[in-house]
Amino acid sequence: MAAIRGLDRAGLEYPRVRAGLILMMDRTYSREQNAVIVQKAVRYASRGIVGVDTAGPRPAPGRYPYAELADLVAEARAAGLGAPIHVGEEGEEGLAEIGHVVEHLRPDRIGHGILAAADEETMALLSQTGTVLEICPTSNLLTKALADTAALRDTVRTFIDRGVRFTVATDGPEMMRTRLTDELELLLRLGALTAEQAKAVNALGHETTFCPQRG
Repeated sequence: MAAIRGLDRAGLEYPRVRAGLILMMDRTYSREQNAVIVQKAVRYASRGIVGVDTAGPRPAPGRYPYAELADLVAEARAAGLGAPIHVGEEGEEGLAEIGHVVEHLRPDRIGHGILAAADEETMALLSQTGTVLEICPTSNLLTKALADTAALRDTVRTFIDRGVRFTVATDGPEMMRTRLTDELELLLRLGALTAEQAKAVNALGHETTFCPQRG
């Protein structure tokens, strides 16, 4: 409720800005706890909740059973909420999980998904389904999900070459000490994106937002 109140205040102060809140199911939570999160998201959709994501640390080694959340994701989607999923950022099973998530959950967007750059079949699947990745350059460098800026540049260029759709995000500007403009400038400086490509991926972010369009 505090977050919703903050969203209301921000909307009054910055009426030209579209904003929404995405609630998060957690991989360490029980099914019952995650069900409560979805119920709250549906209940407060009229107050600015626009989606339900899935993220969090791995509760145990091995592949996380994302398919077990399929009915909860479907419940959120039936209520008009977006359904992004965090997957393919790290871990030995991270790459295999991308295809598993696309098959069983049909996510609107994928948080990170950078491991797909190592596998032609996975990139082909993402391209065919039109799934949009949310690339977070600074976050991936700080967490060592990508080893260095050369790996970041190569990952982005590979996605472009294979027709994988992606946008650029911050993954938390307050924690990463970055802004969206900083992220785009980094990719431009590395030669990962041209100026026209930077405009295109930013436009895709607006196109695939879960926030309602203004009249």
